[in-house]
Amino acid sequence: AADMGALVADAAELERVLARALTEVLIPRRAFIRIVLVEAIRNPSTAAPVFAALDTVLEDSLTRFTRAGLVSDIATTKSLLFYFGLLPALFRVAVEEDPTGLPGGPAALAGSLARIEQALVCARSDPL
Repeated sequence: AADMGALVADAAELERVLARALTEVLIPRRAFIRIVLVEAIRNPSTAAPVFAALDTVLEDSLTRFTRAGLVSDIATTKSLLFYFGLLPALFRVAVEEDPTGLPGGPAALAGSLARIEQALVCARSDPL
């Protein structure tokens, strides 16, 4: 079992990284994200390259948690992080007209994403 104190300490760094990704990468590309989400619904194959890139982003987190011994089922954890963390965050960024309209701003969304990632990784650390 991994030291939960180390995971909590890593969550703060994870939150900083996610806040930076939101403010520097996602929010400035809000219109593009909107198009990708609409196209993913209408014709999933057209959005496949974008979702492949997002898969690479998830690999970074999974690598960190695997090294810490926290992930036993990489495929399931990746799926959970994508569908319950990343996809809702993309939707949230896409529908907001003003980045400051996010409750508490991008930092609050980043904190929520960090907690979701932490909870999913902890939930997946024990075999079912």
